[in-house]
Amino acid sequence: MYNLTAVSNNASNIVGLFQGVNTELMNGALGILILLSICAVIFISIYKYSEDSLKATAATCIIAFVLALLLRAMDLVPDLAVFITLVLAAASIAASIKRGQ
Repeated sequence: MYNLTAVSNNASNIVGLFQGVNTELMNGALGILILLSICAVIFISIYKYSEDSLKATAATCIIAFVLALLLRAMDLVPDLAVFITLVLAAASIAASIKRGQ
């Protein structure tokens, strides 16, 4: 059984609720799961529109980096997640530029 009183006592707004659920119930996995699920939806949407996997990957990685920054500001993802999305965005942009030449 989950102890939801620890979450409800500290949650004065929606960010506090997400932070409480992230730390108390999910041991830090909530932010990562939010990031991954939104990225999957974005990738599928862009790929369906453009049918170019490299373009879809580059756009998804850039959006994922911005989203990771926002989630980090809310203290939902660790610094490592932001760093990984930054590296993936840089690598996908470099691959897009290389293929375009």
